[in-house]
Amino acid sequence: MPDFDRTDAVVDAQDERVVIWHVQTGLDDGMSRLTGAWVTGRDEPEKIAALLERRRCLITSAGEKALAELDITVERRIDPVATVAAIEAERDALQAVYDALPAPHTFVAPIWPPLPEPLDLTDPPASDAVPPTGTAHAVAGWLAGVADTWEKVERERITRKYLHDADSRDRRLTPFAVR
Repeated sequence: MPDFDRTDAVVDAQDERVVIWHVQTGLDDGMSRLTGAWVTGRDEPEKIAALLERRRCLITSAGEKALAELDITVERRIDPVATVAAIEAERDALQAVYDALPAPHTFVAPIWPPLPEPLDLTDPPASDAVPPTGTAHAVAGWLAGVADTWEKVERERITRKYLHDADSRDRRLTPFAVR
């Protein structure tokens, strides 16, 4: 799969419906990261499984319960807490490189974006989107925000020669923690 076309899925459930949002988390291509939403009945397990096939998934506790009841297995699950921790660790490592530069120097310090709060999938946020997609929409927005935050970290890294070598000037994908 090309780096610019990585699509992950968010799964939530409301009543008898399963809500799935696809989120483009690859390299920023200037298009919306929220690429599609589906609201399916629980009587469509094949469709649900097809929408999740070969995707990393971020699943709310309600979505988890629905998938278990439908006997749908997801092999790669995004861990939101570990993902934010991975971005924070990389940001801190890059900052440490800047901090270790011998003085005096004239390098401009990186300006790091604020990191998103880790997401609690047992009590996910809701958005003002039309029910039943509100929770899934908010979680998809969080996932898109994580990818956008990483893009900002990468912009700081690749525009400063002291933060990369010749082999690492290319933008890197968001370091999603997957379990």
